[in-house]
Amino acid sequence: MPLKFEDLDPETRKRIQGLLNKYEGQRVEDGVRVVGSHPVKCPQGHRAAIIVWSDGRVELACPTCGRRGLFEGKEERVPLEVQPPARRRQGSTPLEHTEPLLAMQEVAAALEETQPVNLPSTEDSKEKSQPKADQEGFGQSIGVTLLIAFGYIVAALLAIYFIFGRSYYRPSFSYSYSSSPTAPASSYSPARDTAPPPLQVISPVDGAITRWPKVTVSGVTEPGAIITAKTSKVTREIQVGQDGRFTCELEGLEAGNNTITVVARDAAGNATTATLKVFYEDPATQVPKNYYQVSSPYGRYSNTFSDLCKFLFTFSLPRGYEREVFDCSESAAMLEWALEISGFKASIVVGPCPWDPNLGSHAWVIANTVDHTVAIEPTVLVKRGLIDKMLLKLQGKAPGVIYQGDPYVSGYYQGYKQLFQDIYEAVRAYGGIDQWNWWEGRWGFQ
Repeated sequence: MPLKFEDLDPETRKRIQGLLNKYEGQRVEDGVRVVGSHPVKCPQGHRAAIIVWSDGRVELACPTCGRRGLFEGKEERVPLEVQPPARRRQGSTPLEHTEPLLAMQEVAAALEETQPVNLPSTEDSKEKSQPKADQEGFGQSIGVTLLIAFGYIVAALLAIYFIFGRSYYRPSFSYSYSSSPTAPASSYSPARDTAPPPLQVISPVDGAITRWPKVTVSGVTEPGAIITAKTSKVTREIQVGQDGRFTCELEGLEAGNNTITVVARDAAGNATTATLKVFYEDPATQVPKNYYQVSSPYGRYSNTFSDLCKFLFTFSLPRGYEREVFDCSESAAMLEWALEISGFKASIVVGPCPWDPNLGSHAWVIANTVDHTVAIEPTVLVKRGLIDKMLLKLQGKAPGVIYQGDPYVSGYYQGYKQLFQDIYEAVRAYGGIDQWNWWEGRWGFQ
């Protein structure tokens, strides 16, 4: 019994109608033949085939129930016979629509061998009115347009990233070096620096002798290293520059041998140590041993300003000023000594010349009585006659004292740069007794 179009389910009718619309009016030049098939279900639910012929006809055949239907346009055409005709060679006369169709065995074989045709959807009927070339061109233009649009979008995103993203996005990286079981430690840890830094101490030389209580340590080592230089009392630490050179000072050397240790340590913790000896020949040993223990030839006084004035009227230097022989430093040293052994507290000070800084350094004395701090110019304390002393007393002044109202008062009281509590500090600061040795040739010292 032939299959009718209305016997088919809606989905199968939709597919057949789409194929009829797609291949309607197709020309046949080399004989009618099967150009494709597609498996479907027949009305009884068997596995059937939609067979497409090269002349535009569409056939539905079910090998199981033996039913089939041939369709052209919207009219169904039913074959007169169900036996297959003899195979025609290529180029033979096209089959008419009333000629016998494929045998059911061939239909079953077509289900296994023939590639399925691309069955159109119901939208194909709308597209049929467009020429095929137009449809392909339209699809190509859409593809090109989408590709260009995608390119613009990518370019815009890259521009936004480089203009704004790089200013605000700063990735941070942290590296963790560990020796976990999943990875060898060597794959995470860089090669460790185990080489000690080079170290050359240029100054002082080992075994050097100095008469200064401080020493300058200088040398060369690895750039960026830390230098630690120390004695038994003082330690200095400095950062080495990019040229690898270093310099520092160590004060407080003790009389005799001093051990100086210099350690260079690099960033990895490697260290190199140099040790050397410096002999400090304390110049204070050249000061007479009983320097402050002799009896005062000027008498004993109380440490008051009035007694200080009395003392200054009795004290005088053994000679007048002579540069490099008996100048301000020797005069100040002798005055400080005379005040100390007579009951006063006094210090030697050194600074720019109070009345003319262009003359260089000058030495004078600061006396600290219980009621005043008194600056004294020692070089004027030469022997005075009776009349000079009487004139000073009438003016209410003592020899050498710098009073308020003196044009150089600020230079004497605030202008000094060094203050020495005793002769030993002065001698050590100047590396010897040459500036202060007023006592040579004087009596009473050992």
